This record gives sequence, C-alpha cells and structure tokens, in this order.
Amino acid sequence: MRVLSISYDDYANFAHENANSLRAVGIDCIDLKRVKHPFNYGTESKVATSTEIQNQIKKADIVQLFHSDHTWLNYAYELGKRVVVYHTGTGYRLNPENCNNIFNDKVERCFTDQCEFIGLGMKNETYIATAINTDKYKPSNNVISAPYKAYHFPSNPSVKGTEKIKEMLLKIENGIFKVNEDRVNHIAQMERMSECDIYIELFAQTQHGKPYGCFGVTAFEAAALGKIVFTNNIRQKVYSDAYGDCALIIANTEKKFISKMEWVLQLSEKHIVNLQEQSRQWVLQNHSYSANGNRLKKLLNI
Repeated sequence: MRVLSISYDDYANFAHENANSLRAVGIDCIDLKRVKHPFNYGTESKVATSTEIQNQIKKADIVQLFHSDHTWLNYAYELGKRVVVYHTGTGYRLNPENCNNIFNDKVERCFTDQCEFIGLGMKNETYIATAINTDKYKPSNNVISAPYKAYHFPSNPSVKGTEKIKEMLLKIENGIFKVNEDRVNHIAQMERMSECDIYIELFAQTQHGKPYGCFGVTAFEAAALGKIVFTNNIRQKVYSDAYGDCALIIANTEKKFISKMEWVLQLSEKHIVNLQEQSRQWVLQNHSYSANGNRLKKLLNI
C-alpha cells in the first residue's frame, strides 16, 4: 500500500508532517510539492516537477491532496486511485461551496484541521489535527520563576490578531510580556519560543470576514516544548469530539483572555510546571507522529 501526498505550497509543513506520521507507523508514503516554503523548515516535502508527480500518482494506491489544491484531482481520479483531500485554509474558507463542488464527487473523504470548517458541506468530513515531531521538539531546562514570561511571535500578525493581543497585555500586570513580529526561520522560531513560560498563539475570531479562531501548528509546537499555550477555538467541541480533553488554554473573548492570563500569572511555580507537563503529555498522547499515524491508518483503512 503506497500513499502519495501532494501539495503546491505546503503551508505550515502540514502535508510533510502528515507523511512523517504515516511513515512512523510503517506506511509507504511519499510527499511531494511544487515550491519550497520560505519559512525554511529543517525537513519538508521534496520539491518535484509536474512529470515526477504524475509518475508517482501512477504508482500510488491512495493520493492525498493538500490545501484544497485540485491540480491533480482529475488525473488521479481517472486512474482509479483512492483520493482524499485536506481543506486547511483561505481557499476553502472563502468559498467552501466551490471547493465542495470540485472535490466531493471524486474523493472518498475530506479532512480538515480547521474546526470551523466542519458542517460546511465537505464529503465525509473528518477533523484531524497536525502531527508534531515530539522527539525533536522537547522542553528546555529553563528555570521557572515569577514573574512568568508570556511571549507572542506571530508568523503573520494580521492573521494571528497581534494588535489585539498587545492591547490586552497592556491591561495585565505581574507578567513579563514580549511581542516580536520579526519573521525568522523555523529553527529560530522554535528557539525563541523555548525561552518563555507561556506562549500566546492566537486571538482572532474572523479572517476575511469569515469565522476563524482555530489554533494552528504553532500551538502544538509550543505545547511540545512544554509551554502553557493561550489560543482560540470557536468550535472547541469539534476538537473534543475527535480527541477528548485539550491542554491548551482556550480564550475566545477579551474578558476570558485577561482573566485566564491573570489566573496563570499568580500560580505557584509548582503549578506552572504541572500545567507545562500537561501540555507536553497531551501532545505526546494525541499529536505525536505515532499517534497521528495510527489515527490516519484507521481513517484511511490501510
């Protein structure tokens, strides 16, 4: 059984980590894309020509299309391949009806990592979160002491709600807050996140006028590093129905963000460490390569 994962531009390295999780549980999986990501991840899908992608589709049993890209949909479908699609971002958010019309008749299942996309009409809709390399990303040995450090390093400030985060932090005392909008490569991003006690990932309930507010890859990475993570999820029940309890601190309103941050900042050092350990264990249990790979094996029936 061979799985081929294809993307054009693999946003947040999602397709590559998906492939890594399948390989971690013994599945023959190849992941290809057309362009290199500017974030400069340590490892990512192979950049391939159209001819190479076409040849690999011929050899595959299951073709996974990522980020609502339909470039290879008809080709794989006409070859009789099992095809699934992952709807992950702006393309689907802006026009779910069009995406559903393109994909639903030709795929056996639609995955999404965005909780707010559930219920918008995709075929056999299935929520699945990202996978994280928990062997590579581990807690640092930083000494935990009050006042605690809460940092925010957005990849895209307008998408992550950075201005609102800065505004809310001005209303909170007793913490050490840092917001840095400089765009750095992935290694540097992980290094600077390792220096905080609390990571603030997201505060944005809409994007392009559409419902948004669902945590992304950075939240999982910060949790893998053993950080307390503040973020959004306007459809948290979608997550809990799929995975159960969540160790992230969900704060979807300004009032909840401020009250929850003030609560965390007054905790004892022992309690802070306990919450950080819960973050790490949650990722290990639900979103490590092996956990994600075994979930995908069941969902793909392989």
